[in-house]
Amino acid sequence: MLKRLLVILVFCLTPAWGMCGPISWCGSEWTTYTYTRDPHASMQAYLSGGDLCFASPNATTYTELWATPNIGSISDFEMSASIIGDSDDLDWSGGLVWGLHQEDGEWRDAYYFAIAQSSFKIVKKINYQHTEIVGWTYSPAVHSNSADVNLLRVRRVGSQHTLWINGVLVYRFTDGELGSGLVALHAQDTQPFLVRFRQFQLTHPTAAKNWQLYP
Repeated sequence: MLKRLLVILVFCLTPAWGMCGPISWCGSEWTTYTYTRDPHASMQAYLSGGDLCFASPNATTYTELWATPNIGSISDFEMSASIIGDSDDLDWSGGLVWGLHQEDGEWRDAYYFAIAQSSFKIVKKINYQHTEIVGWTYSPAVHSNSADVNLLRVRRVGSQHTLWINGVLVYRFTDGELGSGLVALHAQDTQPFLVRFRQFQLTHPTAAKNWQLYP
């Protein structure tokens, strides 16, 4: 039996920082945001077959999209999501964000755990300044085919951060400079791209419920 396809499409045509949304996904309302250096780039956030999709069909330079569930700031939590890229594009990257604080739609502070091809990196942003906790690092845990599914997971307890890729522990670090903040999903590229997220799960001590797309 063919499953009914729910498609909610949001188009953005904005230079620099912008905002799209909201989108209902995984039991929560999400707000989607965009950034591009190309004023003519079309940026899209939509649902397709249960996946949250970020796309820019005509990007010619750096473009990014991200989405935050409208649950407010949290501190201790565990978050995971599967990410799938476009099989024809090897330049995309994407991942999980936490401790996020924004001003006018722009990231001011955040931790960011991303994958690209067969590597991962971890970045901290404080007052708009980036610091690489781990630069791009090869890991056999990353499924390197662009169209493969990669499951990312992060757990934060106090100042302890633990990160997994496809069930493999890849890094732990201690950093308490950023306290509670928003969580988000993020993707970026410098050319036309499509990145999909699925099976998002979030648990934390004060959550009214867990957001889960599939059992």
